Amino acid sequence: MQFTGRFWFVTVLLAAFLAVAGCSDEDGGVTDPLPDVTPDGDLQVHPDSLGTMAPLVDAVAQAQPGYVIVVFPGVYDGTLVVDKPLHFISSAGKENTILTNSGGGSALDVQIGGSYAATDSLILEGLGFNNAGVGVRVSNSTVPVTMRKCDAMDNAGAGLELAGAGATKAPEDGRLVLWQCFFRRNGFDPPEGSPPAASAALWCTGTLVAESIFFESNVIDIAMTDGARGTVTRMTSAESEEASLWLEGASDLTLDGVAEEVPTVLRSGSGWAAVVDSSRLSLIDFTVSRFLMGGFRVESGKLVLDHVILDANARYGIFSTESVDSLMSSQISSTGPSTDGEFGYGIVAVASESPRLVHLDQSLVQGGFRGGVQAVGTVRVELQGSSLKENGIGWGDDPIEDDPDAPIGGGIALIDGASANIDGTSTISLNFGKIGGGIAVVGETSNATIAGGMVEKNAALELGGGIVVSAGSVVFTGGKLASNACMGSGGGLAVIDEGSFDASGCAINGNAVFERGGGVYILEGHGGFTDGTQFIGNVARDEDAKTGSGGGIYLSEADLTLQGVLFETNMSEEGGALYAINLRQDVQVTECIFRQNISGNAAVYTRDLTRSLLLERCLLVENKLNDVTRQDATTIFSRQDLPGGELALLACTVANNQGGSGAIHHDSGNMSIFQSVVAFNVPAGLIGTDLAFVAMDCDDFWQNGEFDYGPGADPGPNSFSADPLFCDMDNGEFTVDAASPLLPGNNACAVQIGALGVGCGEGF
Repeated sequence: MQFTGRFWFVTVLLAAFLAVAGCSDEDGGVTDPLPDVTPDGDLQVHPDSLGTMAPLVDAVAQAQPGYVIVVFPGVYDGTLVVDKPLHFISSAGKENTILTNSGGGSALDVQIGGSYAATDSLILEGLGFNNAGVGVRVSNSTVPVTMRKCDAMDNAGAGLELAGAGATKAPEDGRLVLWQCFFRRNGFDPPEGSPPAASAALWCTGTLVAESIFFESNVIDIAMTDGARGTVTRMTSAESEEASLWLEGASDLTLDGVAEEVPTVLRSGSGWAAVVDSSRLSLIDFTVSRFLMGGFRVESGKLVLDHVILDANARYGIFSTESVDSLMSSQISSTGPSTDGEFGYGIVAVASESPRLVHLDQSLVQGGFRGGVQAVGTVRVELQGSSLKENGIGWGDDPIEDDPDAPIGGGIALIDGASANIDGTSTISLNFGKIGGGIAVVGETSNATIAGGMVEKNAALELGGGIVVSAGSVVFTGGKLASNACMGSGGGLAVIDEGSFDASGCAINGNAVFERGGGVYILEGHGGFTDGTQFIGNVARDEDAKTGSGGGIYLSEADLTLQGVLFETNMSEEGGALYAINLRQDVQVTECIFRQNISGNAAVYTRDLTRSLLLERCLLVENKLNDVTRQDATTIFSRQDLPGGELALLACTVANNQGGSGAIHHDSGNMSIFQSVVAFNVPAGLIGTDLAFVAMDCDDFWQNGEFDYGPGADPGPNSFSADPLFCDMDNGEFTVDAASPLLPGNNACAVQIGALGVGCGEGF
């Protein structure tokens, strides 16, 4: 067997507790804390005709410390008090050698005081402790208690109780070592008024070291209280009634499955897999499945999961209050509703006091009926190399569309001050929610930082197929927001209620809605997109109804920053790339590219801005209509019926846009075009019903189909009509030849006209 560092530690700790040391290859090579003992011993005990405890009581009275007492088959009824270190061994095994107490007391009561050698211990081997009030009660022991191949079954209270309620123990007291012990149906009738731990098959307030122990149909399998410490290597649990594990009072328990052939499973319980109150629980290499109340309930404690699978638990995988939780290489899957209809989350974490942490490292949360992760209050969620996948998919099966408490954030919801850090190797995909299919950030102080992560293929019913930000804030750097969908608004992202979203170097691609904002929807919020962020292939369109606004971005009563952004092949009925209405402050769009967007009317559609929207050094090229028979603008539409609104173009290139009535359509209000080139558009350049309100100067209008600009337009004293000499327009290259009239030295305005400078020609 290969000894890992973890396994070595357990082995050393076992050896330190035992009177004798050794190992056996029995049972698949599992470490055995005791050598085999031949059944002759120092004393031999046979049952009496009445089945009382008297023969064993007499043997203990006769024995000297360290004696081996061989117990022959039979039933021994009563209470055996042991007050010295001895070694009890059955001659015929635990099925045939039973200690019981029909009067409801303990079958064995350990009360060892005094000073003994460091090698002394009480050893119980091959015995059954059944049908008593308590199977084994270690009231006090100054030596380790070791149990090997023992049973504790059908005891009304605890099967094994170490330094139980009311016991006075010194710090060195209460050391328990178990190997291959079995606990069944304990704890169903504890004394009235007993604490929950009294219903445990194994109740420990001292130090526990155990290996290969088995639990079935107990009320609670292991309870650790009063600062207990424990390490359990390999354990199985089935059908616990209230909880498999119960920790309280600053206890600390580690369960290690060692990933070997012996089953390491907690499964099919009526209650929780674990209840942790002001304590610490660590699980390594375990499977936890099919608990009806949930996987882990943690209150003011700490939960550490390493290579753990939580599968098909009801209500919650983890419910954490004021706690710290860490998952490493672990999985939470198929969290479903309870029998009373309560919905299931993978993880719920709530805190209102000091900040608390939920850390997922190389872990997966998948198939949560209501959602993946919900964090509320002062909780910080960290995702490193982790995935939230296919959560919330069951929600749509229930008729709760009008429920104000309907789930939000199919993948992760950050509520009332919660925050998240999501790294570049994490993914949030294929999740579903009412709002925020992938991520929901709700509340003024809620926030998320996404550094290179991927949010893709999520869906929402109403808002934000990928992400919704309501009053909170998100910073998204170098990541991908792609292929998300929403039936309402914001296919990739929805920002509402004074929320804020800032993205740099991101790809916002292939998102879709029927209504508004195929890529992004912003209503009464802020959006900032810079440093090479891309909007490619987003769609806001209902094909049947011929509706949909803002294929890339829909903006209303909001503010926006766009710098160095690409809008390409987005589609919508109005505003294939950008739809803006009723700005809250002046907006400057700088050095952006609007290319090959498809619309019913205009790649950039503006209406009733109330403030100024400036496009500066932007490239608007090769845009077209989704229906060649329509008579609308291909590139820019402006209707400013409210005072204060103006659309301005400064040093822009509007070229090679195809179809409709013209490239730019000015319907009403104020508009300006300065130092821009409008060329090679079909069937016309600038059209409109009130072109006298379009201020122009230092522009180049060239070969725009039927006309460059319509009646009433005044191009200004320094505009001209000359071939801009694009380097290779047919192949999408709109830089210019060194001899171009658009360059500062070649025009009367002595400025660069258009978005791009020299890219070819003599001397380039």
